Amino acid sequence: MRATNQRPHIKPHIAKPVQNPKLLSWIEQSKKQWVQDFDAITDLIAVHDSRNSLLRLNRGLANFFGKSPAELVGAPMSSLTGLGARCEAGECPFCAADEGSRGGCLLIAQGRSYLISTSHVPESGQEPGRTIHVLKDMTGQREAERRYRELFESIQEGLFSSDLEGRIQEVNQAFVEMFGLRRRSELRGRPLECLIPAMRRSTLTAAIESTRMGQQIWNLELPLRRSDGSTRQYSVNLSPMRDEEGNVRGIVGSVADATEASVLRAKLMQAGKMAAVGQLVAGVAHEMNNPLAAIFGFSKLLLENPAIPKSAREELELIHLEAQRMKSIVENLLRFARPIPVQSEAVDVSTVARQALQLRDHDFKTHGVDVVLRLDENLPSVAGDAQQLLQVFLNILNNAFDAVRETERRGRMEIEASHKDSSVEIVFRDNGPGIADTDSVFDPFYSTKEVGKGTGLGLSICYGIVHAHGGEIFCENNGSGIGCAFHVRLPAANGSRNLEASPVRPSHVVTGART
Repeated sequence: MRATNQRPHIKPHIAKPVQNPKLLSWIEQSKKQWVQDFDAITDLIAVHDSRNSLLRLNRGLANFFGKSPAELVGAPMSSLTGLGARCEAGECPFCAADEGSRGGCLLIAQGRSYLISTSHVPESGQEPGRTIHVLKDMTGQREAERRYRELFESIQEGLFSSDLEGRIQEVNQAFVEMFGLRRRSELRGRPLECLIPAMRRSTLTAAIESTRMGQQIWNLELPLRRSDGSTRQYSVNLSPMRDEEGNVRGIVGSVADATEASVLRAKLMQAGKMAAVGQLVAGVAHEMNNPLAAIFGFSKLLLENPAIPKSAREELELIHLEAQRMKSIVENLLRFARPIPVQSEAVDVSTVARQALQLRDHDFKTHGVDVVLRLDENLPSVAGDAQQLLQVFLNILNNAFDAVRETERRGRMEIEASHKDSSVEIVFRDNGPGIADTDSVFDPFYSTKEVGKGTGLGLSICYGIVHAHGGEIFCENNGSGIGCAFHVRLPAANGSRNLEASPVRPSHVVTGART
């Protein structure tokens, strides 16, 4: 036989006994590592079979019950009292809690909050089906959410969040109450534009578009409509809400009631206009007064001259009459520009109101205008000038009388005087056509009457008189949509007693219930 250098062939099955110990050692080490990893998970994990017997649990769940994992394996899931909801023997409390929920359900145990997440492993070959429950401790997150919610609700301004289309997602309670609502659900899902009157919605739409592009909108003044149909002025701030990558994914905003600030700003503007126009009017009135005095005086002298023929006398009478009218206008201009100082004395506004009605009694009766009078006989006095206040009341009554005659319905006026806080308020309400621009009625020379029927100075003079008395005057259209109301508020005189007022009432006046 020939010698050969070839090594003998070793069959694979002979090498297996050599490799198996290493494989078994690796498998055992891997299994041990897996158990360690499983026990290191801080979430509570339970695995049970179809009969709701506990197959496996991690050390975190075992420690919750003060036992080792080996002591609990094989126990029924219903024995896990103190963690899940109580259930019948043979049932799983976590499965019962998870029924009907989406994305997990929340349970409270021993003062901590857990989010239950459930997974099902279907049966496969010889492997039976299993159910895995993972309980994640959400206590810290829930506490942070609670504090955020408390902060969110404690802010007095209305707060909201919306999607990029402007549909409301979340609001705080202050926002709900701003609109006279009770539940947040009445606002969720609604577009912000539905809260704005139609004529101003384009402004909000443009602001939302700018915010969507990443800009911030500050102090956007908008009228917002309440649930009762009323409208108030609000200041709105809008900011983009970004995700971790900086992309705008929503809008957050705040809303503050700016009605009082808006009214105050309008009053300041009105006062500024009155002061500027007053200086102008004073100069013009003085310049007109000199030639007017000559026209008035010489026309009177000519009328007293018997040598003036009758044909010329009629024209002279017309000149004298128009000069007298111009003299009255100039006096009003000067009164507007430089109000007469208030003669401070105790004045009973009820008496002044009745005197004003008595002066217009004939016109009201002749034209069938009904007047309802509601005057509190126990009103406190105000400190002021009775004659100037009489001028204010007469001017308002004159305007109301002209207004009610513009409609076809029977004219009606209501005068009500009441005591509110430290003020006396007199309200003159009519059923006329109302006022289109209530913010401009006190502007000098503003008038809604036809040319030749008014100078536009009457209410400006009233404004000056009332403010000289330390009060305020404003007007608003009636909520019924018919007519308007003028409010005069005067500070009550401290410690003053009411003056004796003669109960003068025109015969056609209807006296309403006393307040």
